[in-house]
Amino acid sequence: MCAILLTDLWLMEIKQIALGSQGLVVPVIGLGCMGMTGFEEGHMYGPADEQEAIATIHRSLELGGNFLDTADLYGPLKNEQLIAKAISGKRDQVILATKFGWEIDDNNKVTWAINGKKTM
Repeated sequence: MCAILLTDLWLMEIKQIALGSQGLVVPVIGLGCMGMTGFEEGHMYGPADEQEAIATIHRSLELGGNFLDTADLYGPLKNEQLIAKAISGKRDQVILATKFGWEIDDNNKVTWAINGKKTM
């Protein structure tokens, strides 16, 4: 129990840094969310548990870890949908980093083509 309390104390004091020149301040460590969902029919780190993933995001926010990293490729799309559930009502507390560009077809399958086209 003591180790948990020390860990919590350390996480509550996450150093913050300026990112760029527009005034965005982020923790020096973020929460990578890739393993919180599978990839198509596979799993990166074993089967994902949605409730555990949401609880992890909530705990991170409680401790000041509000910098979440995702990508449309993870799932595909499932990871961003999971994060949307987890931060519902808390969006203003979260800094969300995402990556994009891989083409995802109409069946939500990654084609492995890069698509940098601007669509409107």
